[in-house]
This record gives sequence, C-alpha cells and structure tokens, in this order.
Amino acid sequence: MTKRYDVNELILLILSSLVFISLLYSVYLLSVVLILFAPLSILRIESAPFKVGIRTDLLTQIGGFLSKPEWWVVTIPFFIVLYGGLYSNDTDYWLSRLRIKIPFLLFPVAYYLIPAVSRKIYQQIHLIFIIIVSISSLHIVWSIISQYHSVVEALSHGRPVDTPISHIRYSLMVALAICSTFHLIQDKATGKGAPLLKVLGVYLIIFLHILAVRSGLVALYIVGLYQTFRYLYRSGKPLPALVIIASIVLMPVLSYRLIPSFKERISYMVEDVAQYQEMQWNSYSDAERILSIRAGLDIASDHIWLGTGTGDLRNEMKHYFYEHFDKDTFIMPHNQFVSVLASSGIIGLFLHLIALAWPVIKNRAYRNEYFASVSMIIFVSLMVENTLETSIGVAFYLYFTLLSLNYLKGCLIQPESTSWK
Repeated sequence: MTKRYDVNELILLILSSLVFISLLYSVYLLSVVLILFAPLSILRIESAPFKVGIRTDLLTQIGGFLSKPEWWVVTIPFFIVLYGGLYSNDTDYWLSRLRIKIPFLLFPVAYYLIPAVSRKIYQQIHLIFIIIVSISSLHIVWSIISQYHSVVEALSHGRPVDTPISHIRYSLMVALAICSTFHLIQDKATGKGAPLLKVLGVYLIIFLHILAVRSGLVALYIVGLYQTFRYLYRSGKPLPALVIIASIVLMPVLSYRLIPSFKERISYMVEDVAQYQEMQWNSYSDAERILSIRAGLDIASDHIWLGTGTGDLRNEMKHYFYEHFDKDTFIMPHNQFVSVLASSGIIGLFLHLIALAWPVIKNRAYRNEYFASVSMIIFVSLMVENTLETSIGVAFYLYFTLLSLNYLKGCLIQPESTSWK
C-alpha cells in the first residue's frame, strides 16, 4: 500500500510550489510564502483527528541550530549589511538593502527547524520545480514563434527574449531545472515516467539555447562537465564520459548553425566586445557591465578594508560613472563579489565567502549531486550579476541552498529525528 503524505509534508510541497511560482511571477506572493515557512517550522499539524500544536522538540532543535555552523553562517550577509549602516550616509538606501537581506536572518532558522525532508519529498520538490519552469516556458516559446522575426531582430541589437523575470535569472532557473531532470532520471525517481522526463530534459536544453542567455548556458555546461568527470572518476568508464563531453562541445557549435536567436546573440556579443575596446560603450549591455565591475573595483581600492558602507555604494557608483565615463546613467556592479568588496571591504568579502562556502564544504555536502549543481549555478549567477541585492535572487539562493542542507541533515541523523513531533 502506498504511504500517505504526512499533512506537514503536504504543506511543505504546497509552499515550495508557491515559492517557484512566485519566483517567476510575483515578488509580493514570494514574501508572503516565505513568512508561512515560520509556522510550518514550529507547529505540528495532525489530520486525523485534526489537531494543531507546538512541536515538543522545538527548544532542543533551536539549541541544535547554534551548534551547526553550516546553518548559522548563512545569516552572515544580513549582519554585514547591518554593520555597513554604521558608516553610511544614505540611510534610505541602506534600509532598502537591509530589508532585502532580512530572509538571511530568519529563513535559515525556520528551515533548520523543519524536520529533515525524506529523499522522496526532496525529489518531488525538484520534480515540481521542473514542471513549473517547463510550463512557464510555453508562453515564451509561443511568443518566439508568433513574433519570430522581431525577436531575432531584437537579439541582434542586444535585447533579450522577454521572460517572466530577469532573463539572466530565468535562464539560471531553466539550467537548474535541466540538471534536476537528469538527476531524477539517474536516481530512478520517476519509474515509468523516466522517458517523458528525458524528453522534457531535451526540450529544456533546446529551449535554453533558443533563449540564448549566456549565463544559463555557461552554468549548464559547467555542471555538465563537473558531473561527467565525477561519473568518470566513480565508474572508471571513459567512453560514456567522452560522448557527453563531445556533446557539450558540439552543442554551442550546432546551436550557432541551427538556431538563429543563438547566432544573433553571439554576433552581438562579439560586436559588444569590439565596441568596448574602442571605448564606445553607450547602449551596449556587456560594455556597461564591464564598466560597472571596473568602477566597483576602483571604488573598493579606495576603501579597501571596510568599503564605502552599504548605504553609500550607490552614490559612489553614480559619481564614478559621471567622472570617469562621462555618463549620467549608471548600474551597480554586475558581480556580487565586487559589490560586497566595494561596499564592505576585504573584511566583508571574506565573511561573505565563508557564508557561501561553508554550507557546501561542511560534511562534504558538495558530494550530493543536487547540492553540487545548485551551488555551481548560484556561483555563476553571483559572477554575472549582484544576485543577492534583489528579493528574488535572495529567495532563489536561500530556498535551494537550505532545502539541500535540510535534506542532508536527515542523512546524518537517526530516522526517528526526521519527522514532526
């Protein structure tokens, strides 16, 4: 007989589904859903008979949080921003940064208190994510088909395909969905549904190349190469590994020849780089991103230890663009590490790196294939934009990182400690 879902597990699946939907379509819904994880973490809900009460092991679990550095280090980015307000003049901007970082303070505690999810629930959450991302792609595909020539023309001028959220972040979500698809197949988590999941994985790969967003493609290729070499190391079978590596090498070549949107995107990138070298950077997206990183590094060099202060980086960037590039417009550094270095100095960057790396390193968490894929995709995101300066970026990072930590927690403790009490 098939095991019925515990009502708390069912609520977790529903909340996770709402997180994925709100990541794509509603920042307001996202904030509401994240708040709902708090009562889930402290309550025990029974269905027959219906009963709601405080978990009996709550105090023990709270004490356990403080003894698990892989969990509490995740809160560090909040305190970096909090401290940065002590030497910032622009209080309004500092408060807006602090508000965005509040989930770093609350969400790790809430997700630690949620009993460790089972392998089945962990896999089903990833399956839900795959389905939601796939459904979101259908409207985009239809828009591309119905407005094909205008889309290709827009790409030739550096304007990306319209997506529900930032095209960079959306492409990274698609890349993660692809990785999740093949991990589920490898884990034999879908049974008779495996052929359909394979078709869905191939579809998403083609879709990602049609989108032609480099961040998502680079993330996918990096994860693919990592998992291939990992497979080679564990199995000692070179032939399958060589086939996969050859496929990864051929994919961009074939995409350039067969997919017009991909070809136009590459052509624009080459033109963009050429214009930057000639110091013609107005209206070129890559050139402005490079300028933003240059500006951030120069500002950091003048405030090397503690940075400008979280609240003052925006004004510093604005003045730098005007004085050095003769531009009235500016963008913040398109690199999370440069943003932290400029606003919080070497000390802040060092602490930030600990917060990002320790959960992956502790207990060799990187050996979990899902977590390894999530971590590499997030790293690519941090390299190409200031991901953690937006509500959606923060939620994306925290949800998938903490979900993986929660699952791994269950792999390290006794089974009876993994359920609500």
